[in-house]
Amino acid sequence: NNNNNNNNNNLLPIPDLAFETSLPSPRASKKLKPNPNPNPPEVASYLTSIAYLSSPSRVPPPSHHLSPSGIPLLHQPPYPYVHTTRVPSRWLNKPLLQNLAANFKTYPEIYYRQAIEKGIVTMNDRKTETGTLVKSNDLLRHVVHRHEPPVPSTIPIIHEDSEIIVVDKPCGLPVHPCGSYNHNSLLPLLLTSRPSTSLHTIHRLDRLTSGVVIIGKSSSTSSKLSSLIRSSKINKHYILNVKGDFNITSLPGVTPHPGLPCPTLKTFLTSTLSSTPLTSYTVSLNQTCLDPKKGVYSITSSPSVSPGWPKKTLTKLTKIRYDSSADTSLVVAEPLTGRTHQIRVVVSHLGFGVVGDVCYPRG
Repeated sequence: NNNNNNNNNNLLPIPDLAFETSLPSPRASKKLKPNPNPNPPEVASYLTSIAYLSSPSRVPPPSHHLSPSGIPLLHQPPYPYVHTTRVPSRWLNKPLLQNLAANFKTYPEIYYRQAIEKGIVTMNDRKTETGTLVKSNDLLRHVVHRHEPPVPSTIPIIHEDSEIIVVDKPCGLPVHPCGSYNHNSLLPLLLTSRPSTSLHTIHRLDRLTSGVVIIGKSSSTSSKLSSLIRSSKINKHYILNVKGDFNITSLPGVTPHPGLPCPTLKTFLTSTLSSTPLTSYTVSLNQTCLDPKKGVYSITSSPSVSPGWPKKTLTKLTKIRYDSSADTSLVVAEPLTGRTHQIRVVVSHLGFGVVGDVCYPRG
């Protein structure tokens, strides 16, 4: 409906780009003959505009402010950003508009329709049509005004030497660029004060999880420490505040575990938080993926739910204490397998749930 398109035109976040009119039209693109010059003039002009928009100088400096609760936050003003990707095989021989609307829910279908028509979404660096069938190795570009959520501005450094950086990652900060977060993620923020340093992830924590993260300063260091984590020579422990009295003795898949948390953690917890003997339990369950696009997981008893699933999860859980006034328990978790969201999924399945976790609530 043309009227609906016109009425919604001013409401859609489509950038007003000066190079739109210089893009070759769909018909002109089809008439272009093979040219020994890989970049014809109209494409070269477009790529010059893309390079300009992608320049770091186009990103305004961040600002600092306080949240309503007084937490220092880092705010990144909006900036132009060019998404560039080769099409996946599942898109082949399907209309471009259909692929974008089905796989990227950030915007409604009418946005992608207008973005294609205006040249904000291009195929192989040329303006295209909504019904163009996607072919193997097609290159897509999508120019947007990127808006990033604010993140905590303070990243405490626990240790740093020539090989690693150890930080206390705050809640709300992703480890690497993902989703709505680009500059506002741990690695890019660390690089702002170390522009000549090469940083490599060794392991990661979920955005909403706070705790120790080790970053390697070389690929060899990262590879070596990642291997130690995969072989369980470096163990990771998580301290959880869960809803309810964490009594899991009689639940399916739960068996007593002879070992308690690592000696250092055990000494700290028993001396400061608990006067009762500690008992650990191993929880063995099968985890499946409910929604690959949204990254939602669950525990299942079905032998086969989708290709590659379910996968076995092993989690060691130790209850430290129960706070009757708040009806919450302090629990130490050690993942013995490395499934995505494993601890949160398992604790929720057992009938508790981490306090404040909206994705995996109690039970």
